[in-house]
Amino acid sequence: MHQRILAKRIAELQNDDKIYLDLSFQSEERWNDKQRRKYVKSLLSNSCPTPIVLADVQSCMKYCEDTYGVDSADYLYFKDKDDVGFQYISIDGNNRSRAIARFSKNTFGLNTTEEHKIAGIEQPAYRKWKPTNSTRTYNTLPDFIKTHFDSNIHVVVYKVVEASLTDLCELFININDGVTLNPQEKRNAIVCKLASIVRELSQDFDKFFSLYWTKESIKRRNHEEFIVSLWVHIQKSTGGNINKSERDYAYEFESNETVQNKERQQVRDVLKIVSECCVNQDLEGKLLPNEATRFDFCMVVHYLLTNNYKIINKRKFFEWFVSSYTKIKNAVDENGNNIILWKDRRNLNARDYSGTQRSYDGGHRAARLSAFVIEFSQLDEEVIIQKDSKRQFETNIRPLLWLKQDKKCAISDKEIALENVMNGNVTHVDHIIPHAKGGLTTIENAQLVFADENLNKSDDIPIGTI
Repeated sequence: MHQRILAKRIAELQNDDKIYLDLSFQSEERWNDKQRRKYVKSLLSNSCPTPIVLADVQSCMKYCEDTYGVDSADYLYFKDKDDVGFQYISIDGNNRSRAIARFSKNTFGLNTTEEHKIAGIEQPAYRKWKPTNSTRTYNTLPDFIKTHFDSNIHVVVYKVVEASLTDLCELFININDGVTLNPQEKRNAIVCKLASIVRELSQDFDKFFSLYWTKESIKRRNHEEFIVSLWVHIQKSTGGNINKSERDYAYEFESNETVQNKERQQVRDVLKIVSECCVNQDLEGKLLPNEATRFDFCMVVHYLLTNNYKIINKRKFFEWFVSSYTKIKNAVDENGNNIILWKDRRNLNARDYSGTQRSYDGGHRAARLSAFVIEFSQLDEEVIIQKDSKRQFETNIRPLLWLKQDKKCAISDKEIALENVMNGNVTHVDHIIPHAKGGLTTIENAQLVFADENLNKSDDIPIGTI
């Protein structure tokens, strides 16, 4: 229901922390002082019809108790807010209510270059009034105007008194139907576990996101879409595309709790390493110049973790990635043309590294990841080690053997997929001349093979090696 509530009362509720900001529905405050001044000016002239939308906590809690019971998630949601003293939940109008609150606390003043219309004030001399530097803040307003503001300036409020969580979500979407919300802002309003997890991760790794994303893009939740893309990648590896439909699907059709907790930990593990590297080494936020490069870094870290590798020296690892990124980006053939990483099935639409970065398609991500895997040969055991003490060959020869063997198993001649190059459970680095018969543990005597092929073969010396 619509009500006219004194602006002063809205300021009191906001300043006393009685209005809860649920980031499912509202973003953090976006307005600057210029926008706040314009809003207060419109209040004074009674030309601000757009309502602030607030959900009444106790009324909605009672509705959910009667409709769903005291054990329901909806009832418990409102009860949690009531228990800590919140009276309302902001559904729309967070910038407006906080502008009023800030004005009442003198954190900004009115524009001194413009005349202000004061609608309904009894004193004719103030019906058109121009603030000065000494009368522009709330506390320094002329007495007649301050009294008028406190007693007669109202805000239209639409108060929601009967609603579940789903009802509030639908209300938020309907309110913003005519506003250009980006896809992630719409996903954020969906009532699901993933929405909460994404917000949690964005807060836990705030230093990383603040290093590379602007304040405005963070307010529009662009960094959260990055998290969702990483989540989908971890679900699919390079076996599927990442686009709006796939990101939406992740919210609409969640994994079971056990799988979701595992995925959550995997995303967290990747972001933890990436964040530590970037925050400590890229102090100015310039070494990973675009979102695609940051995503490539995440893919590389995930690839190593999935294959049971531990990063020992994060500083050297980050230096290796930046160096490899520069090398791959600028790689040219003998004719000075950019190295092609990907072509479509018709051998057309060729793309170099920068070209593949313009897309989240599975084939493009796989091509970029493959380029970095090849560069693993530059990493020694001071930087990464595999958590498997049984291996005999150094791990950095795996990508070299993979390329040398045309990406195929040296025994079966079957193709070895990118994700298995560093996976010690699927592939082994094998002695061509068996170690038991004097074969040396050198790259010249090494071959990359499938684990089952290696276990099935004998210690016979293959024909042609003597």
